[in-house]
Amino acid sequence: MVLDEAVVARNIRHLTDSVPADLLELLVTAGFWTPRHALSHALRPASLRERSDVLYHRVPHPLPTDPQAAAYAVGAPVTELEQDGLQAEALAGLAAHLPAHLLGEALVAATAISDESCRAWVLTALAPHLPPDLLDEALTAASTMTRGNARVDALTAVLPQLPPEQRATLTADALAAAADLQPDDQTRALTFLAPHLPPELLGEALAVASRLAADHLRVEVWAALIPHLQGDHQAAVLADASATATGLGAGTSRTRAVTRLAAHLPFEALAEAVTAAGSVDDLWERADLLADLIPHLPTQLRSTAAHVALAAAVAVPRENWRVRALARIAQVAPEAHLARILAELLAVTRPEWRAQALVWIAPHLPADLLGEALTATSDITDVHRRAEAWAALAAHLTAAGRTGEPQQTR
Repeated sequence: MVLDEAVVARNIRHLTDSVPADLLELLVTAGFWTPRHALSHALRPASLRERSDVLYHRVPHPLPTDPQAAAYAVGAPVTELEQDGLQAEALAGLAAHLPAHLLGEALVAATAISDESCRAWVLTALAPHLPPDLLDEALTAASTMTRGNARVDALTAVLPQLPPEQRATLTADALAAAADLQPDDQTRALTFLAPHLPPELLGEALAVASRLAADHLRVEVWAALIPHLQGDHQAAVLADASATATGLGAGTSRTRAVTRLAAHLPFEALAEAVTAAGSVDDLWERADLLADLIPHLPTQLRSTAAHVALAAAVAVPRENWRVRALARIAQVAPEAHLARILAELLAVTRPEWRAQALVWIAPHLPADLLGEALTATSDITDVHRRAEAWAALAAHLTAAGRTGEPQQTR
């Protein structure tokens, strides 16, 4: 049956005062809230909260050792940095849905965010949607950042929107700035810049990459640059990257490095990578490695890798990390595996973890499973979590046949 206004109101009426930052986009996409209503929450960080506090942070990062993630898990007070992160998440999610007359407000809010990494996150999301009269303001906000990696991220996002002559100069400046960063930040910046580099700067980017001491970081940058190289040059860099990845020896480092190159590897190398990932002892790591590989695999390997990943995920002993692993696989697995994933998630003991799982997998469920998941929200006892799960699932229904009414909430 159709999700009429009464059904919508009944199920999301609890989402009024404190709204999860990453749910705003779904509420707008589904037509439950107007962009103005959602933006009003994004402009008031005090009205936002992190939905996934009990499961650490968003799939698939950060890792369990992240101290900020652990702070979320024990309900630590929200710091200024965390509040910046919530506002950035909300604004970034809404960026593609804001009409022109609201983009200026969002940009002003973005430039007022204290933390530069969070500010860059929002600028990166807003940049492709900004009208020409706001580009100078966005460029100024990006150019005046003092933290190198944030500055490069923001500049990279603004670059494609600029006139060609201005773009060339700023691309060179961003590449020079990337060369001065710490190795991890440098790798990330070069990876972001790769699609925007003109042919004359690709050699310089490769030179910067060659100076990275860590083999796995060099492979990551090479993998980003290879699609933009031509002929023999591309073949030579791919050969170097493959040899370096293979030279990392057995274990997760080698498998992750090979995964970076998966789009360019022959079937035999991909089959070997699946076997290596499936042999990793740690169950969470095994599932995560295979999930990284699946999008790059040919059809005949994809289902096998998903089956092995799913077997590892359901065996993860800690229930909250089992939820994360299953949700991670749902993002990439062939549709035939989604019913099993949903069944495993609906069997999760803790209702708040079950609610979070439904939020995470909502974008990946076909119509029949969305209906089943919607009905299952009635078993979630916490009214706010139930409303969040219901809204996230319902947001992915459309008038063209993907509709259905869940049981009435209790």
